[in-house]
Amino acid sequence: MKYLFDTSVLIAGVSRRHPEFHRCYPWLERLARSEIEGCVCTHSLAEYYAFLTGALRPQMSPVQAVALMQANLKCCEIVSLDVEDYQAVLESMVTMGLHGAVVYDAVIARAALKSGCDHILTLNLKDFLRLGAQVQTLVVAP
Repeated sequence: MKYLFDTSVLIAGVSRRHPEFHRCYPWLERLARSEIEGCVCTHSLAEYYAFLTGALRPQMSPVQAVALMQANLKCCEIVSLDVEDYQAVLESMVTMGLHGAVVYDAVIARAALKSGCDHILTLNLKDFLRLGAQVQTLVVAP
């Protein structure tokens, strides 16, 4: 099975103080043992780095953050989006009448669809479930 890891799972999986650590860390372990295939959207890389070097207490240095990211994601396919993908995301936002920060989840969902993932692993079920039937069928919680 191929899972796209949402930023919420990546963050919870590295912070023992996070209330969902116990649910997310085992998924990172499964990924490291190659029990599952993993994908990460390039957008999530930026969010992950921002968390590790900003919100995490104690903060990590940029060098530490990148080293941790590389270690945790070495088995992952990194999925980037092109201009056409972003245009399609924005068009879908208009069609569904969605606005605000849900667009970031739509970008991540687009990466999952583009890479042929079987599931989107997220703690933000509610946000992803708003993104239409095609995305709804992929969404799972850790």
